[in-house]
Amino acid sequence: MSEVDGNGKMLAEFTDVLWWPHHLSTDTELNVLVADYRNHRILLMNSELEEQRCFVCTTGQVTLRYPRRIYYNEPSSQLSVVRNCDDSSSTISLFSLR
Repeated sequence: MSEVDGNGKMLAEFTDVLWWPHHLSTDTELNVLVADYRNHRILLMNSELEEQRCFVCTTGQVTLRYPRRIYYNEPSSQLSVVRNCDDSSSTISLFSLR
């Protein structure tokens, strides 16, 4: 994943392996959240595309597998994740990022 300017010059690059990154969301500080579908994780990167946090939840009732869509509600610090389940259904999970 890269950030380029209007002339095609690369400004920043994320070099970790993303496996089917399906969706992304940003906040007002230009942090980037990426739904990394096949790696079963949500990545939080700063505006320089440096990894800040990795969300992988595989305990309890919620398993973060196959995240397809994400929405970050900044005022409430809630992350909504639409994910595929093993039985081909989809669910929405809410996470507090505070």
